[in-house]
Amino acid sequence: MNEKDMIQAYVSTPLGRHRIRFRLVPVWLSGERRLTLVAELRDYFLRQPLFPENPEPPQNTGRIVETYIREQTGLIGEDLQQVSRIVYWELFGWSVLEPYLADPEITDVVANAHEIWVQRKGEKIQVPARFQNEEHITYVARKIAHAAGQSLTTGQPFVTCYVRGMRVNLMLPPVADNGTTIIIRKYRANRWTEQEYVQSGTLNREVWQLLAAAMEAGVTGIISGPVGSGKTTLLQSLVAFIPDGDGILVAETVPELQLKKLYPNKCILSVVPRLRGHEASRITLEQLFENALHQNMRRFLFGEIRGTEASLVLEAFQTGHSGWTTMHADNPQDALQRLVAMCLRTDRQLNPEYTEAMVTKAVDLIVQMHRYRVTEVAEVIQDPNRKASVVPLFRYREGRWDRLNRPSPTLMAKLKRG
Repeated sequence: MNEKDMIQAYVSTPLGRHRIRFRLVPVWLSGERRLTLVAELRDYFLRQPLFPENPEPPQNTGRIVETYIREQTGLIGEDLQQVSRIVYWELFGWSVLEPYLADPEITDVVANAHEIWVQRKGEKIQVPARFQNEEHITYVARKIAHAAGQSLTTGQPFVTCYVRGMRVNLMLPPVADNGTTIIIRKYRANRWTEQEYVQSGTLNREVWQLLAAAMEAGVTGIISGPVGSGKTTLLQSLVAFIPDGDGILVAETVPELQLKKLYPNKCILSVVPRLRGHEASRITLEQLFENALHQNMRRFLFGEIRGTEASLVLEAFQTGHSGWTTMHADNPQDALQRLVAMCLRTDRQLNPEYTEAMVTKAVDLIVQMHRYRVTEVAEVIQDPNRKASVVPLFRYREGRWDRLNRPSPTLMAKLKRG
């Protein structure tokens, strides 16, 4: 190691005075000098004509950052590139989170000023990176919100938005008890294929063929499971089997599916309600749905349902349209019960018997997922007591998928229709 790449200091110990050496790069990255570099470069770029109509930094920005740091620090080679990269992330990226956002194996990031956790291959692990302090992470969180066209303030202390192909949830204290919190869900740039699903153990070919046939035939369904189980990813992949000639309406409170990017040759219309702002300017999911009925769309895809919008989704499935949605539930029967409960929370004065009958008429299949694996595929039926119930068709146990029942004649007729 070259002597010029080191700095020296001395420390007194019971055995005498010893010389210790430090790498220059960690000093530049962790000390006040790094903050100074970031501040100086930020001021420099603010003085430049950065084409306000283009939100992206100019293509030569990285070279400008590297040149400035070389002149100010004397660093060269890999050390210069490392410091320049960190400073660039502070200026134009998401600071210490950037390396984890670039890792294709990481699907989730949870960060506050004290710790950062990532999810890799379904498991949460803590990483060594840290934000400098509460002020640092708050600055980054507000920058993310601004990039999504929203604001994160004491009056609006939490925001959910879609930025750079990721769903981001931001929270400020006192809503976030541990301090400002950033929660990120990453999405793949391309859809999963049958081969990838089978090789990863998410499902087997027989389950995939059933789901593909159901999507092609216009069977209605729900993909349920806990958070981070792969529901949205599976729905994205199954859309491939919708005939190109069918118009698709996608309604989401946060645009996560991004289907037009995956399927540019399909007729896809995406709508997002406007739930914040002045009451007169708000647009609800109900209003968007009523407007969509005049748009000649044959397929409805709803983002995750969590509350009173459930009754609207069921109505959409009963108006001659087919569709799919996702929701949180521990098993298919629990999904049915939660669906009924959500419908009953509306102000439409629905009774339980009518609601259960509506569910059995509107929903054909429930696909249960857990940790990126399809654990059960069940058909929705009406039991002898006229209650909504399920019949398992496939179930994962002891490392394999067992076929438990055949689809009912009614469901078989729908599948053959496709």
